[in-house]
Amino acid sequence: MSPAEIISLVAVTLSFITSLYALSYSKLSIKSAFKTASARTEIHVRTAVNHAIQYMEERTIAYRLDQSKLNKEILDHSVLRLANLYDDVCGLYLRAKIDKRGFFPNYENELVDMVNVIQKEFPEHMIYYPRLAFIIEIINCPTKMEREQKIRRRRDIDRQTY
Repeated sequence: MSPAEIISLVAVTLSFITSLYALSYSKLSIKSAFKTASARTEIHVRTAVNHAIQYMEERTIAYRLDQSKLNKEILDHSVLRLANLYDDVCGLYLRAKIDKRGFFPNYENELVDMVNVIQKEFPEHMIYYPRLAFIIEIINCPTKMEREQKIRRRRDIDRQTY
């Protein structure tokens, strides 16, 4: 083998090794980007929910001070707005767009309270929140395995639907 062939063989080998290293590094950066996007989504969702809760609390105080029909309608609207947000959060959870481990500890009590309010004040509106109703069904599952099976089945149905 001539020196030129040896040099070209070494160059090809180094190029191949460099490509493998770059490929593994890009996989790590893709995972990091996905985690960052997921964290941004969670922060955005939590911020939106907190603003909706604050707005609803302000409307509740306004209604207590002046129990006019207009204040009651605004309060009802703010409650339904919060329910829409919670339904969206449940959808993000079902599509695995937010942290699966932190979802139930962060949202479980809020979701149960929201469903209780909707069922008490607006029972006819519950059909508009299917993801929220499904998550409440999941919360009421006795075992973690049963919970995961229902979620898996729901995700399969959602994939076929969309």
